[in-house]
Amino acid sequence: MAAQSLLKRSPNMTLEEFKEQWLRGHAPKAVPLFLHFGVEYYVQIHAPLTTTTPDLDLTPYSVAGEATAPSALVTAMTTGAGTPQWVLDYYREVVLVDERRCLLTDSMKHMLPVPPGTVNGVKEVIIREGICEIEVPEAVWEVR
Repeated sequence: MAAQSLLKRSPNMTLEEFKEQWLRGHAPKAVPLFLHFGVEYYVQIHAPLTTTTPDLDLTPYSVAGEATAPSALVTAMTTGAGTPQWVLDYYREVVLVDERRCLLTDSMKHMLPVPPGTVNGVKEVIIREGICEIEVPEAVWEVR
């Protein structure tokens, strides 16, 4: 089962605006990085969120990510160690900028990891079996 993490949206966006931006705007920008690092599965789980853990308060969270995240991706996003320069540049100049627009803060600063299967909601498949399932503009693919 894939790991899950909860994220908080920017207070400047309604829930509907956030879902549209996170799914149609942010996800296509993140896909090249995820595929570069070998992510086989990535799903966004949108509200209404429910949980299998009664003591988990979902109120502050608007979305969960569910992914098979290779350790190289986690290392790249947190330390940058051993990461190609194009990945670091793309992450800082595109992905992180978009996160700061859509989320409360950078995802790594407020993300709440939870055990697999903890959060349920409307699942939007981004990557399945290592294949992108959403439309990604050609210009985004050119970063690789």
